[in-house]
Formats: sequence, C-alpha cells, structure tokens
Amino acid sequence: MWLLIFILVSYLVLSVSLYFLFPKAGEAGWKGLIPFLNFITWCKIVGRPTWHVALLLLPLVNVFYFMQA
Repeated sequence: MWLLIFILVSYLVLSVSLYFLFPKAGEAGWKGLIPFLNFITWCKIVGRPTWHVALLLLPLVNVFYFMQA
C-alpha cells in the first residue's frame, strides 16, 4: 500500500513540476498534467523522437531510459 502511495505522490510531484516548467520552454503548462502527453512533450523539448515514449512502457528498459532522459 505504501508503495502505491509513494508512486502516486511521486507522479503528482513530477506533473506539477512539469506544469511550471513547460511554459518556460515554450509549451502549454497543462500538457504537464496529462499522463503520457507530458512525456511526449518532454521528449520534444529535449530533442528526442516521440517514439522514445514507447520505451517507457517496457519493463526494466523504462527504469534505465527514464534515468537517462
């Protein structure tokens, strides 16, 4: 149960921080609050192809890829 709470709180913190970060990068802030759209927008901002978001769906690959991004 604590793991689920930790994951939800972590995702909320990430989404809110992206909400304030995206306008500074020239994107709409609301895109940071929508799951997977925030990762697509994040890939566009850092200059990676949007298909890299699909790597986040693969077990074990997502951990290493998310750390690299």
